[in-house]
Amino acid sequence: MAAQTPINRRTSQPPSSLTGSCGCGTFTWSSTALPSSVVYCHCVTCRKFSGAAFLPFGDFGLDAISWRTDGVTSPMPHRDLIKTLSFDDTAQRGSCKTCGTPLFMKYRCQPETIAICMGTMDVESVRGRIVNPSAHIFTSQKLPWYDVENDGLAKYERHRPGFQEDLDRWLSTREASPRSDWSVETEETLG
Repeated sequence: MAAQTPINRRTSQPPSSLTGSCGCGTFTWSSTALPSSVVYCHCVTCRKFSGAAFLPFGDFGLDAISWRTDGVTSPMPHRDLIKTLSFDDTAQRGSCKTCGTPLFMKYRCQPETIAICMGTMDVESVRGRIVNPSAHIFTSQKLPWYDVENDGLAKYERHRPGFQEDLDRWLSTREASPRSDWSVETEETLG
């Protein structure tokens, strides 16, 4: 018989495996599970969005993440306090409207998964061992002065192969597929 996750009797929620927040504290997030994978993204959009050489993302099940703002916990970030952007129709990015901290990326081809920006993680909150980063993605767009050759991680010019096939399959059928219900209503589309 599988062990059950203990429940916090006051909140009826499983305990957090880790937490995180934006820079100003407007948003906090918690997860009942550790990320299934961590990658470093070097795409131009991530670099511009974060102002860094790359953006580390951890993949979480959407049902494991909860957001807290002004004492209210919900499965989605509060739409009045989050700035969401879509640079194309494949994904939505979210950042805090107050301080600008990048918080997440949500691919429409993976409705049950959310990629949390790992720089927002509260290191002291981690229960368990977070998986080591497994890959650099979009190395074709990396900054020329940043060397990724000798760190032992896989390197991909675009997405990881399994994800790239999922994305390509979704793109080929997107005319017939409605947008995910998870989308935050204040989305801006840049294109």
